[in-house]
Amino acid sequence: MDTYQAWIHWYVWFIALDKLTSTEESLLVLRGLGIQTTSSSNTYLSTAATRFIPTTSIQDIFIHEAFKGFEVRFYLAIVVEGEEEAVVVFPVSTPYLDSRS
Repeated sequence: MDTYQAWIHWYVWFIALDKLTSTEESLLVLRGLGIQTTSSSNTYLSTAATRFIPTTSIQDIFIHEAFKGFEVRFYLAIVVEGEEEAVVVFPVSTPYLDSRS
């Protein structure tokens, strides 16, 4: 196997592992109805987890900050009536916000 074939082989394995470990999360806002969150993995063994929160159950929506090591992470959360903990909208892929702007 020459160097070119070794790089192709490594690249294919890297893409395959990335597909196994990546998660897609989405948020759908329906005015007057509610919010739907969906989290799905790219594996064949898992199914998508979808949750709908009606507008009448939403008490508050906020962007909060948390510390992870020496990083500050911002996350979107929804306070739902009758639940003890807030619902974190993107629990796996917490987006980074640029605090310099």
